[in-house]
Order: sequence, then C-alpha cells, then structure tokens
Amino acid sequence: MKIILKKQYQEIINKLHENGAHCYIVGGYIRDLLLKKESTDIDVEVFNISKNKLKNILKDYDEFQEFNKYGVYKVGKEISFSIPRKDKKNNQKGYHGFDVEFIPNASIKEALQRRDLTINAIYYNLKTNELIDIVGGINDIEKRILKAINSSFVEDPMRLLRIMRFACKYDFEIDLQTLNYCRSMNFNDATKSKRDHFLSFLNSEEIYKMRLIEKNLNNFL
Repeated sequence: MKIILKKQYQEIINKLHENGAHCYIVGGYIRDLLLKKESTDIDVEVFNISKNKLKNILKDYDEFQEFNKYGVYKVGKEISFSIPRKDKKNNQKGYHGFDVEFIPNASIKEALQRRDLTINAIYYNLKTNELIDIVGGINDIEKRILKAINSSFVEDPMRLLRIMRFACKYDFEIDLQTLNYCRSMNFNDATKSKRDHFLSFLNSEEIYKMRLIEKNLNNFL
C-alpha cells in the first residue's frame, strides 16, 4: 500500500524527516481509504519533534494556519499536522473540558490512547509506506464494528453523536462494551450547535437510522 501525496505535502514530509521527525497519517483518511471511500482531509501525527519546531517549519508554507490549544497546524485546505498528546479531562463540561499534555517522544501505542475508535487509530508510516494497526482497527473495519479504544471514550460527549453518525453513514454495528459506554454518557454536555453540525452531515435515511440507535441507547437527544 502506498499513498501518493501532492508535491507540496510530500516536500513538507521530506523536510520533517530531514529534521528527525517521524510522520504518520492517522484517522479518517486511512479509515476511508480502507473502506474504499473518497477522503480529502489528511491528518499527520508528527513524532520526535517539539511543537515549536514543528510550527517553525510549517509556518513558512503558504496558507499556514494554527488551531486552538490542541496544537493542530494546517497547510492549505487538505492536510493538518499535530504532535502526539494526552487529553486529560478537567472539571469543565463538554468538548473543551480537557487539559493537554504534548508527548513528542511517545510511542504509537501511547499516542493512540486519546483516539475514539479502533477504526480511527490505524497509522500509516510515511517513510516505509506500512500500516501499523495495534488495536485491531483493520479487522473491525472488515467486520463493520465500532469499538472504543478505552474507557476514556465517555469523557467527550461529542463522541456519542460521532459514533451514531458512523453507524448510520457506514452501516456499522456498535460493540457491546462501547454501547455500554454510550449509555453512560451525558449528551446534555454537548452544545446544540455541535449537535446540529453533526446532523447536517446526514441525509434523511441516515437520520432515521440515527433515531433508531437513539432509542436503543435510551439517551439524551
């Protein structure tokens, strides 16, 4: 398997490699590739480099943007870069109620712990062109199962809506443990605008499926 990036993006990856960084595509782009669905949003997790050094390299490129406390940088419309991190829940409610610790020297196993689902935690090594699947995401894609990485899934209320959207859009089942996580979550912590944003991605048939899932979850929409 080999992913061919646009020339500018490959130049950035090469420069990061020259500076000792290790670059991996991870998340929805890899998931959709394995599902044979089109995707244009590329998330690159950059290991073995400091947040400031990453920013200093990327800021010289056209259309550079920096986003929020999570240390996400975009170059153009299609590709974003970030440092491995830990997201620790604090006393604030909702999506933004997390303290962030950047861990540039983390292992992939450590870095993926903050991700929501196994299907979103498959890494693609941009130097060797190899897939790295520690948590069985490829197998879950083949079996069409949505499975949480760990119990921290419940800390972000938006994950409840996100998993229902995946179930509807891709016709996946939710595994039992993950279903129990969903049932324990308080969706009232998510803002109405965020809920409306997720619903806007669904067509009428998918919204109908989502309502059936809501009944099964016995939850808060």
